[in-house]
Amino acid sequence: MDKPAGIILSAGFSSRMKSFKPLITYSNIPFLLSVILKLAKVCENIVIVTGFRGEELRKKILSWFNKNPEIEDSLLNSFTTTEWLKLPSRIHFVYNPKYESGMFSSLQCGMRYLRNSNWIFLHFVDQPHLPIKFYLQFVKQISLRYDWIQPVYQNQKAHPILFKQSVSKKIIEAPSNSTLHQISQQHEFNKKYWECDFPQVLIDFDSKEDISKNE
Repeated sequence: MDKPAGIILSAGFSSRMKSFKPLITYSNIPFLLSVILKLAKVCENIVIVTGFRGEELRKKILSWFNKNPEIEDSLLNSFTTTEWLKLPSRIHFVYNPKYESGMFSSLQCGMRYLRNSNWIFLHFVDQPHLPIKFYLQFVKQISLRYDWIQPVYQNQKAHPILFKQSVSKKIIEAPSNSTLHQISQQHEFNKKYWECDFPQVLIDFDSKEDISKNE
């Protein structure tokens, strides 16, 4: 089965964080870069949907690929030199001109770009702390029997989410004022809730206090 395509939503104002979330560092790496590198292990292509400070974000993230990975960093060092040099060609920045209208508009923007992808791995920028093992195990849950695959920890639904093309089509066609929750309620989708062993899926970093509690 083909690898999924990844979407990272990174268009918002980061108002609750009171700092530009995608470029805040976690374990010495910007949030966004950390997510990109982990998705790169399981996704063929990665789309980053930007909005607020979008061009600045694009330039700063791509500038990392002009550096040699620090040998002491296990995440960066998990790529060979050849893999590292090829990574920028797999990363696509898509600007959402309607980003101020909310997350769903950014989701639609990314889905339109990847409308021909069989599977999409939806990731938010505020989960840079998920371990590589989570990604490797999560994509193994992909099956043609399902349209929607979501991790669950101790009976609590969490993120990221895997979507089949049938779901992305519904998202693209939905009114712009829709929500992902509304899409999830459509009964024609066959869903799989994967009971995982990663409590990190329940946590997203909305404030600096969230970061300090999870370092």
